[in-house]
Parts: sequence; C-alpha cells; structure tokens
Amino acid sequence: MDFQSKSRADVIKDELEKMKSKEYQEHQTETIARDYESCLIQAIFEKSFLRVEWSEFDRRNPDYDQLINQINGFGRLPQNNYEQVLYYLAFRKLDFQKIVSIGVDAIYPLSLALQSHELQNFSKKCLLEIGGIEAGEVLKPYSEDKEILSFYGKLSNPLFMEVIYSKLQSKNFNIQMQAANIIQIWKKDSNKNGWIPRPFLNQLEEINYLIGIKEWASIKKFGKEAIDPLKSAAKNVNRTGNNDSESNILLLLIELGENRALIDLLELYRYHSSTTDIKQIQSTISKIGPTVITPIISYYESLRPVDIHSPEVRNILDLLVEFDNLSVKPIISAILNTHVNDKKMYLIKILGKIGSNEAIDALIGWLSDDSFNPVKSCIINTLGESKSKQASASLIRCLNIAIKERSRIREELIPALGKIDDKSALIPLYQNLKLKDWTFPLTAKVVLEMDRNQSIPIIIRYTNDKNEEIRNAARSALQEIGIVEFPKKSHLAFWK
Repeated sequence: MDFQSKSRADVIKDELEKMKSKEYQEHQTETIARDYESCLIQAIFEKSFLRVEWSEFDRRNPDYDQLINQINGFGRLPQNNYEQVLYYLAFRKLDFQKIVSIGVDAIYPLSLALQSHELQNFSKKCLLEIGGIEAGEVLKPYSEDKEILSFYGKLSNPLFMEVIYSKLQSKNFNIQMQAANIIQIWKKDSNKNGWIPRPFLNQLEEINYLIGIKEWASIKKFGKEAIDPLKSAAKNVNRTGNNDSESNILLLLIELGENRALIDLLELYRYHSSTTDIKQIQSTISKIGPTVITPIISYYESLRPVDIHSPEVRNILDLLVEFDNLSVKPIISAILNTHVNDKKMYLIKILGKIGSNEAIDALIGWLSDDSFNPVKSCIINTLGESKSKQASASLIRCLNIAIKERSRIREELIPALGKIDDKSALIPLYQNLKLKDWTFPLTAKVVLEMDRNQSIPIIIRYTNDKNEEIRNAARSALQEIGIVEFPKKSHLAFWK
C-alpha cells in the first residue's frame, strides 16, 4: 500500500471499498488479511490523532466511528507492543504507567503522537520517562523546552551537544540561560563524562554563552562585537520578567555607547524599581559622562503627566544632578518647552538641587512673573531649599511688594526666607507682623527661628493685642520655644 502517493483518507476509503468487493472476500488469505489489518490499523490510528483537516474523518463524523468499529471487528487484541501503544493512543487510553512500562517499543508510536496537539504533552512526558538516546533523538525537534533540555543535560551525551549549543541563540532568554548552564556544567565535568564540549565556533556563540551564564565583566571585553547579541538578549529577556538580567544587559549596552538602551533601562527601573538598582544606574552614567543628559530629559518629556509623580521618576531626574552645571541649560530648555506645570515644577526642583550660580540665576529670573501660580510657588520653595544667599535679595524684594499688596504669595516667601536664614530678611518680616493677618502665626514662628533674642521682645508685645487670634498666635509661637509666662500690658516697656 502506497501511503505517500495518496492521502490517508483516500487510502482508507479505497481499502474499505476493496474489502467490500466479492473478489477480495474470496481471494484474501490469512497473510493478506493480517497485512491489511496492520496497514488499516496504522492508518486509522495515525489519522485519529494527527492534526489534519479531513472533516470526513472528524471524530464527530459517523464515518470515523465506522472505521473504529472496523478495527474492533477484526476480533483480536493488539498483537505486539507496537500495536498495543497504537491502540492506547488511538482510543485515548492514556495510561502513563502502562505505556512507559513498554519501554523502547513505545518510542516510535509516541514519536508519531508528538505531531498531535492533543497528545504532544503526554507523549513528551512518556518519552522523557522512558529516556535513553532513542527518546532523545525523537525529541530533538521539540527541544525548545525546559524539561527536554534538562533531560539532555542529565543524559550528558555528545550526540546532543549541537542541540544544546543551538539554544544559545534561542529567542527565549530562559532557554538560552539553561543551555549555557548545561554547557558550563559539561565543561566542568568533562573528565567525569569522558568527552569535552567543543570550542565555540565564533565570537557570537561565545558571547551568547557568556550572556547565558551572566558573565557581564567577560562580555565587556568584546567591546562593540557584543552590542548585537546584547541587543537581542535585551529584547528576549524583556518577555521573561528576569529584571535583574535585563538591567545588567542594558547597563552593558549603555557602557558600550548605546544610548537608546538608557531609555529602556529607565523604563525598566520605573516599573520594576525593587529589582533594578538606581545606584548601579547612577554609577554607570557617571562613567559615561554628560552624553546621557539629553536622553534622560527626553525620556522625562515623553512621559504622560499622570506618570511623572512616582518616586522612581524623581530618582531618574536626580541623575541629572550628577553633571552639575552641564545639566542646567538642557533643563532650562525643557522647562521653557513644556506647557505642563507639573513637569516644569519637577525640573525646577532639580535646578535647585544643582544650586549653581547659573541654575539659581534662572530661577530668580522667573520670579519677575507677576502672576501667582503653582510654578512660581515652586520656584520660591526651591530657592528656599537651596539656601542660596544669592536668592535672598530677590525674595526680600518680592516680599516687600507682596506686603504692600497683601498678596497670598507671602505664604511661600516667608518660609523660604526662613530657610535661607539671611538676617536682612528680618526687617520686612517684622513689617509683615504688623499686618496682623492670616500670615502672622507663620511669620512669628520664622522670625523666632531666625533670631530668637531679637524677636522675642517683638512677639511678646503681641501677647496682649486687642485681636484674640493674634494674642493666641503670639503666645503659641513663644510657648514652642519654652516661654510660657507673658508680661502684662503694663510691663511691656521692659521688653522694648
């Protein structure tokens, strides 16, 4: 019977028709019948679990049942181990122990069953349990599998060496790592195994091996030759959730001059900060130098407003402080180019942390904006946090104007001047006390912190003020520094 020239469906139909013919019934011999049985059983068996688009032999089709009944009609049990396994698989009698106990005779039927989506996993499991070289050969086309690779590693036979080496270029990073670790073990155990794994065919194969065993320092020695395999690994590892390896691969790419990898690394850190070390990123960009400033700012500019408030993003921006004054102009440019206030404010805070004359001058320049808005408030707070005496005169000038206008911006200017601790700010601050408005408690606290001795007599005068809120605010400020007894109005001259 020629199974190659015809489809199995046609073969089975032809055989059934032949079987029905009178001539066939009269002339068949026992041998012919036995041969026919074997062919028909094999054909039906193979069809029953191979994924072939033959709707006429679908298991839901009566024709299929007719063929199965025909097998049963021969009136005998399977004659050998081969037929026994065929029978088990065809009728889905998936008895793992029985099939495995048959041993090597089950390997060929199981190799056919590997082609079936329905039976593939069961067949793999059986073949791995049966073991041996024969099973290993059958499993080669399915070796992109953790369990099968582990089987080859334990088998430790040079016949499967090329299968393992080929997986060094797998698109599945976990498979690449597993293959590399198997080769590493084979190299260590070569004396015990009695054979030596072959040398690497080229640099690419060796680099992929080193990536798999995470020998990052050794990879760096290959220089630019390592870039392409590292890029492939970075793409593949991203699908596995192996954040530690991905971080190290990207750091290597950055050191080798691939600035695009910096964007990927920052994104990895933003989503997986628990497994990505910001200090390691900082160490790497320090070695690279200021060429990373623009990519970091570009990455920040690309984020949606809703994404910029995380501590990870603030840590990313803090990387710019590393380059001090070199970061100032790009940051200023980014502030001027964005219309999103929140984005402006985080960049403004970085200028304050840099604290150079150029950075402070830029912030002071933006104080001339007469409007009171969140950005101006952020600038004032940032100048205060910088503790820059350079900013003090500008903030005092703003406070004098704000006092005249009784502006809300005083709420920002007063604590900012307190942080800078410039004694020349005391005069306008004392002047602000005289307004006796909602800023009095804050002002009283700040002046006492800046110069206690000079400010205590001034605040004590307000402890007997006609306004109850002012009296209470003055007393509360003094109590915070340990003064709990206050002179009566007749004794206030002593404090003048």
